[in-house]
Amino acid sequence: MFPFEPDPSFACCKRKQCAQHFKTADNPRVVLARAPLGDILMDREAMREALKRNWNTYLRLPDDSVCCKKMMLKIYNCSPSLIYGDRRERRGESNSQGEANSLSARIATSVASWLHLIKATADAMPDEGWYQINTPLRSMVFENYNADAEENNLYVRCKSKSYFLALWHQAS
Repeated sequence: MFPFEPDPSFACCKRKQCAQHFKTADNPRVVLARAPLGDILMDREAMREALKRNWNTYLRLPDDSVCCKKMMLKIYNCSPSLIYGDRRERRGESNSQGEANSLSARIATSVASWLHLIKATADAMPDEGWYQINTPLRSMVFENYNADAEENNLYVRCKSKSYFLALWHQAS
């Protein structure tokens, strides 16, 4: 936990000039607002909610309006991701970059193995070295793959048609 270092010249916002109202680090409102930062037993999500609640409760200006976001971050001396969470968390995703890369590799392997299996029923073009699938549209091939993925746990569903087509192009 980093301490709050008051700076009256801090330009947080032009309209409210919040920094003028928080001139000391031992201000009781600042100490109460920062209290969750020192609680080592609190998990990240509970701390996030407590800090937001304290922002609205204790970090108020004389006109009873809440201080600006930049000043709140300066008082807490933290990044916005501590208060608002990671972008992936906000979008409902919990995958780290490593998990996302792993999933992408599983999808690529799944699509490649599916294309290899349908090669047995495709028409081989012996002079050109490629295969013709008995499906008129590429979007239909994409839909067939996802239908097979839903029926069979061997395959991983692919959400992106463009990614599927790129994998198909690489496999051929």
